[in-house]
Amino acid sequence: MASARVSPNSSKGPVVLAITPGCDNDNNSPKTVASDSGGGGSSENDTTGGEPASAVDQFAADAFCSRSAGYMLDACKLDIQDDFLEGQAACINFVDNDERAECLADVDESLTEDRPLCDDQFEARLSVCGKLGEARYDPDFSPKNFVNPDD
Repeated sequence: MASARVSPNSSKGPVVLAITPGCDNDNNSPKTVASDSGGGGSSENDTTGGEPASAVDQFAADAFCSRSAGYMLDACKLDIQDDFLEGQAACINFVDNDERAECLADVDESLTEDRPLCDDQFEARLSVCGKLGEARYDPDFSPKNFVNPDD
């Protein structure tokens, strides 16, 4: 799940919005599912196949900036998991038990240290979304907008 948001403004009480990976068939955008906080969820709130059922669903469907932030959070966590698994794959090949144990401990430590970075970046992205809004935009990926890290 990319992210979860709770909206206290529903007539049913708090509504949890979950943004899940994948695309719906209508507009090639990520699926958004809303359910009541009781965990029961009902198909009437599922917006993956048609028009949003409520103002909360509409906000979730239009929250492009926050959805992007959620996808970037997922990407960050998967990147850290990738590094962790690659590290473990390398470590288990050490013949010496002490070297192997030290290597695995280092990999575990890196995983623990790197996880909060993803959450910090996510919070910063949501803060930017709060300031700039949720609207879509056409990103300019021309080289003039990027800095070479070696410079």
